[in-house]
Amino acid sequence: MKIKEGIGVSSGVAVSPAVVIGAEEFDIPQRHISLDLADEELVRLDQAINDSQQELQELKKHTAEQIGTEAAKIFDFHLGLIRDKELVQKLRTAILETHVTAEFAVATVLRSYAKEFLSMPQYLADRVKDIYDIEKRLLRNLTGQMHQSLTHLDRDIIALAHDLTPSQTASMDRQHVLGIAIDAGGKTSHTAIVAKALGIPAVVGLNDATSQVIPGERVIVDGTDGLLIINPDAETLEKYRKLAVKQVEFIHSLDEIRDLSAVTKDGHEVRLMGNIEFPTEANTVLSKGGEGIGLYRTEFLYLGSKREPTEEEHFQAYREVIDACDGRPVVIRTFDLGADKRT
Repeated sequence: MKIKEGIGVSSGVAVSPAVVIGAEEFDIPQRHISLDLADEELVRLDQAINDSQQELQELKKHTAEQIGTEAAKIFDFHLGLIRDKELVQKLRTAILETHVTAEFAVATVLRSYAKEFLSMPQYLADRVKDIYDIEKRLLRNLTGQMHQSLTHLDRDIIALAHDLTPSQTASMDRQHVLGIAIDAGGKTSHTAIVAKALGIPAVVGLNDATSQVIPGERVIVDGTDGLLIINPDAETLEKYRKLAVKQVEFIHSLDEIRDLSAVTKDGHEVRLMGNIEFPTEANTVLSKGGEGIGLYRTEFLYLGSKREPTEEEHFQAYREVIDACDGRPVVIRTFDLGADKRT
């Protein structure tokens, strides 16, 4: 078990297997295959290894011509590892014995290698970046540089990434993404704002969590205390499962005071309203006793789409919230783009 401390930006607890999204946004889910497809996966793996070897040889040759043979020796480690019979056998065994795709075998085995190197003397630990580079090269050749998104998932996961773009966060599957853990970011990042708006427990500022977690490994996101717990032991797992139940009970206990007037002791009435990111959140605000929408951030129209939204789409998004509020006040911010919210 390992505990990483970060910044809690969306309270709550989530326990689930991890999906690690690399810097190139590879999302490698644990997808099982039938026995009759194993040979096909082995062929794909062999092709990816061969293609990667050719790329590295060409890169070494080009580097030697342009910079010199000494500089080109950096690729000797890459070529040596990718040709290593023990590594290749571990990749093949992962496919044959655990019945997973070649992509998941590569991600799992090489992440395991990276963790081993991190525990070695510094001159070997420094090779971890080279292992990640080999992993990405193999995955690029396996996937054709295509990657799966967090939009349509068929199982519960916790998303780990060095960083998530606002568009990734805005379009993620809210039903199956139970928690978010990010290496970078702070409390004011758009990812933090969206995670809080969606009610997804999230921790940012973890620095190197993505290099510490093997895809599919069980993790706990504690968005209240800003912790990521990797491979928790039975006692910790039970503790957090009980905590999750208590949090749900606490939230429901607030229903008893939901409809009471917000009035100070000296008789001053306070209007409580909620800020929202998506139209569907308006009903959540009202169900919790909110008296309207204090700020409706509408950037999701841009961040969750590959094209500019039409006037009609703007109209329908605004109308959905206004209709839901049924005469209650709604403050709309048309958009706030730029900085951390790229389109």
